[in-house]
Amino acid sequence: MITEPISRGSPDKCPPKSFTRIPIHTHANLPFRRLVGDRKALQLAKYHAETRYTAVGILEELPLSYKVFQHYLPLFFAGTSTLEEGTGHIRMNSQDEKPTVSERTKNMMRSYLKEDLEFYHFLKQRLYLQAEAIAKQQ
Repeated sequence: MITEPISRGSPDKCPPKSFTRIPIHTHANLPFRRLVGDRKALQLAKYHAETRYTAVGILEELPLSYKVFQHYLPLFFAGTSTLEEGTGHIRMNSQDEKPTVSERTKNMMRSYLKEDLEFYHFLKQRLYLQAEAIAKQQ
């Protein structure tokens, strides 16, 4: 578990500095392998999100994402808002018993995932701007 090395006083060993992961996609669906803290990969991901994707949805903002998709991609997403509203009970990413995580661990992970969080907030802001533009047109 990630809290163990941190609680032993060695956050630098969790994860190792050379750890490679593939969360940011930069070209269609082909992942761009990168090292932690790679600003060039982050900028490339933002560029590709802006230039190659009409719209990008956010799970936490699923109803808003559907509205943006319906507007920009009506052929594929017509009627999706009725799917969301029709069930009445949607459970998204929830746990009944969440493990406790120390602030030290949270801060270390925020630092480690800084570029991923920046990319997430960039996409979320883009979604809100698209939704705002749609609302002004209506």
